[in-house]
Amino acid sequence: MPMRWPRPRAPAEAPCGPAGPPATPIAQMESGAAGSVQGTQLAILLTATTAAVDEQFKRAERLDAKARGQLTIVGAFFAFVQTITASVLRELSNRGAPTSIPRADSPDWMVAALLATAVLGVLCLLVALVTSSFAWRLRKERALNPDDLTGWIRYAKADNPQVGIKLTEELAKIYKNRLDANESRSNALRGATGWVLVTAAVVTLELVLALMFTVMQSP
Repeated sequence: MPMRWPRPRAPAEAPCGPAGPPATPIAQMESGAAGSVQGTQLAILLTATTAAVDEQFKRAERLDAKARGQLTIVGAFFAFVQTITASVLRELSNRGAPTSIPRADSPDWMVAALLATAVLGVLCLLVALVTSSFAWRLRKERALNPDDLTGWIRYAKADNPQVGIKLTEELAKIYKNRLDANESRSNALRGATGWVLVTAAVVTLELVLALMFTVMQSP
């Protein structure tokens, strides 16, 4: 009777648990790459938000400088013209030196015209000053809370991505607040610029009248 060889048993399959089979090296690399891309995108967004906030800060400084600069220029021009006007009025009113123009040759309408333009120039300059102050006045602006920054340090040490997310959200709120404040400054600057131009026109008219009356009264 021939001998029967036992059949070889098939190797038992390794049971699969609830967690599934272990990740292959390729899957681990793909997962790490996805996390790296997410961190890179967050860093790009944080950098862009920071740059936007910084740009609004610089814009506020430029608007402030423009408002102050144009008012300074028209104020200096106003002071220069008033000096000339005062000298002409003194001559027209026969209140100056012995070489003054005789009053008989100085019609009252010349004095009245110069006084009217001078007063109008003062009023326009005052309005320009008030409207300019709206452009450079301090505004309530949002800022990062130091306590929040201190509280986020321990999460930052643990490489928690929520730190970058929260910081980006807070910077976005600051950017929105400064954007609105600068829009208010810009609108105020437009109004101030209009009154500065009106003041310059009135003062120029005053200068032209003063020079014209001087020529008319010259021998």
